[in-house]
Amino acid sequence: MKGHALGDEYGGRDPLFRRIADTISASIAEGTYSEGQKLPSSSELARRHSVDIATAARGLQLLERHGVLEVRRGVGFYVADNAQELVRQERRRVFDERFVAPLAREASRLGTPWDELLKSIRQAMDEPTGEQVDG
Repeated sequence: MKGHALGDEYGGRDPLFRRIADTISASIAEGTYSEGQKLPSSSELARRHSVDIATAARGLQLLERHGVLEVRRGVGFYVADNAQELVRQERRRVFDERFVAPLAREASRLGTPWDELLKSIRQAMDEPTGEQVDG
């Protein structure tokens, strides 16, 4: 599943069903949807995202295959137990792959000392909110 939280078999371009899955995953990670909660139907998701029902269903099925959702036949899709942790772990893995590893490689090539790299990261983290980062 290199390069994408749910795989990257589409050459880096996110098809619509993947965008729907990513939106739901983000909502689970942020706690908008909680474990055991029923998700909107495929038709409701299709309406919200202006796609056909089959596309919305594929997004839900993708999350089901990854253990994030469970289907209850005739009832709908529900957030699986431990889904928030699964999603967060996968997001951290992707974050490390996309951002941390290249940052570490470039810092090494530049000969950046560890304490300077951490200082730069702390400053970057402080910029958007103005909050201090403990460390």
